[in-house]
Amino acid sequence: MSNERNYKSNVFVMLLKKERALELYNAVNDSDYDDPEQIVINTI
Repeated sequence: MSNERNYKSNVFVMLLKKERALELYNAVNDSDYDDPEQIVINTI
């Protein structure tokens, strides 16, 4: 079960690269940030 969870987590991280994360953040928060290098992705 642990391997399956790890696999799903890795797929999610691959899909949410910094550029995509910035697009998602801007869409959800109605903002217009444009520098994906300022994003810090924290995982648990």
